[in-house]
Amino acid sequence: MSLFLYFWIAFGLSFIGSLPIGLITLNIVQRSIQKGKPAGMMMALGATVMECIYPYVALLSLDTLVENVVFDQSIQIVGTLVFFGMGVYYLRKESRPPLPVAQYDRRDFFRGVVVATMNVLVVPFWIFLALWLEANGIALKGQAVLVVFSLGAGLGALLAFGAYVWLSGWIMQRLVLINRYLDRVIGGIFLLLGLIQLLQLFF
Repeated sequence: MSLFLYFWIAFGLSFIGSLPIGLITLNIVQRSIQKGKPAGMMMALGATVMECIYPYVALLSLDTLVENVVFDQSIQIVGTLVFFGMGVYYLRKESRPPLPVAQYDRRDFFRGVVVATMNVLVVPFWIFLALWLEANGIALKGQAVLVVFSLGAGLGALLAFGAYVWLSGWIMQRLVLINRYLDRVIGGIFLLLGLIQLLQLFF
């Protein structure tokens, strides 16, 4: 498989994973409204640093994990359950107004790095996705693959963050409504992935 394809796989998965409204995106929207879109974009760039590092860390630990699990079919079964579970969760999730976002006394870029560093769940997220990709024949081996994959993941997240910066004012006015529909879309994507995985188990 070409490095170009690895890049776009990571880019797409990261973009989808970064779309739900959460700690990073709320901070980016708030900063964009308070200090303008350039400040929000600087914060998004800071967050992207960690969105590149975390996938790389996850992929480095992959070989150790593979040696300690029953790999192929077990990961596919777990993947099916996780995708369906996440799909049902997002479809049933109740949209609520966001809590106030904490303030930081840091420059915008480093503030983005700090906020993204808090999002440690990115590591198990990428470990699971990497195991799932390997179980489906997409090997993540070699330094070049790790770097290109991590870069794709970071830029995919940056695209999602940039969209939040660009639409920050409109998003803040309609946050609850957007969150509701975004949850439905993400839930539908997870259900589709679960269905594809289920079909692969039996056919």
